[in-house]
Order: sequence, then structure tokens, then C-alpha cells
Amino acid sequence: MRWFLFLFLAGFVPAQTTPGQYEKAIEPLQKALDQEKKESKLSNAEWRHLVESLAIAYRGAGKLTAAEEVLQYGISKDSKCATFYYTLGAIYGDWNKVYVSIKWLKQALENQSNGEKLPDPRQEDTFERFMKNDDFRAVLREFDQRR
Repeated sequence: MRWFLFLFLAGFVPAQTTPGQYEKAIEPLQKALDQEKKESKLSNAEWRHLVESLAIAYRGAGKLTAAEEVLQYGISKDSKCATFYYTLGAIYGDWNKVYVSIKWLKQALENQSNGEKLPDPRQEDTFERFMKNDDFRAVLREFDQRR
């Protein structure tokens, strides 16, 4: 497992999470998270990056329920990580659940710390279908105010 932590910390594993490579990234990322659950060795920032990378890999591989589970676990351990909530919003966007997606995006904004940047939802393909929804556009205005 040490070899994986080295690769993860060196930035090699997250680089695998590019289109077409998500499936390959899941196993080592999941192993690293399982190891962290047994014995924590990563800093808080590294741990957040691991959780987010695994969720993105699952999402990219179309395993949305697994991605949701990883993020829910992340939130249970670190409820202040805005990117966990943002990514949950994107997953619910994938499921075409606009109001649940809005809920998670608002949580992301509520947990956004000073200087922390969240992606612009307008840049996510999954949110494109919601752009005519007045409630979703209201959330976009909230994102604009935080920039």
C-alpha cells in the first residue's frame, strides 16, 4: 500500500482520472481510502483530494451510486468540504434531479471557505439541462456573488 500512497501523493494517480481512464483509477484509489479508514496517514488536504478523486473516478465510470457513497462518507468525516457537496450536486444533475442538485450546490456555497474556489456550474455538462429552471438560475447568481 505504501507504493500507492507514494504515487497518490506524487500526483500520479489523480492524473489517471481523465476520460476513458476512470475505471483504471478506481481500484488504487479505493484501496488507498480503505487503508486510510484503517490507519490515517494523509493530511486533511490530501485526504480530501483522495475522496474527491475517487468520487470523480466512480462518476466518470458511470458508477454514480458508488460516487455518492464515497462523498457521503467524506461528508460524515469532514462536513466543511465544499467540493464534496458540489460534486454531489453534479451527481444529482446526472440523475436529472434538479431540486436535489440545487440543495447540494447550496450546501457547497454554505461550506465554501474564504479563498476556496468552486467550479462554475455553467461549465458542467450535467447542469446544462437545468439552465432554464428559475431556481437553478438563482443558485447560479449565488455562485456569481461568491466569485
